[in-house]
Amino acid sequence: MSRRRGAGETPALPDLSCACASARRVARLLTSVYDRALRDAGIDAPQFAMLATIANAGPCTQAELGRLHALDKSTTSRNLTVLHKAGWIDFSGTDDAREWSVMLTPSGTRQVTRAQAAWQRAQDSIRRGMTATEWAAMFGTFRAVSHAARSVPTGEAKKTRTRA
Repeated sequence: MSRRRGAGETPALPDLSCACASARRVARLLTSVYDRALRDAGIDAPQFAMLATIANAGPCTQAELGRLHALDKSTTSRNLTVLHKAGWIDFSGTDDAREWSVMLTPSGTRQVTRAQAAWQRAQDSIRRGMTATEWAAMFGTFRAVSHAARSVPTGEAKKTRTRA
C-alpha cells in the first residue's frame, strides 16, 4: 500500500526530543481519531479498549486488566467503575477474596458489538495513512518501547542530588 499525498496534505509535526512528549502526542492524536469514530456508539476509546479486552480475554481480574493496559490499580478501578455504572460489566468473586473477576454483561457485549464497526473505521483510517511496512513497524516499535519502559528499574529515572 502506498501513501498518496497531495496539495491538501496535513503538514508534518516537528519531532520532539522527548520520548514521553512524543508518545503522549501520538496517544492524544490517536485517541481523538477513535473517540470521534466511536462517539455515535456512545462510548469513548479507552472504554472501548477495556471492553474489547474483556470480550477477547473473557472474565479476568482487575489486576490482569491493569497489567494488559499498563494502568495502576486506582486508574483501573476508576475505569471499571464507569463501565459498571453504565451496566456494561459486572464483578464476581474469585478463589482469592482480594480479587474480583470482571466480565461483560449482555449489555456490554451489545455495546462492543455496536461499537465494533466504528472502531474498525477509525483503525482503517489510520492504516490508510501508512504503508503496510510502517503499520507493522509501528506495532514492533510499540512492543519495543513498552518493553524498554517496563524494564527501567523503579527509581532509576529519579534525579539524584549530590552535595559537593
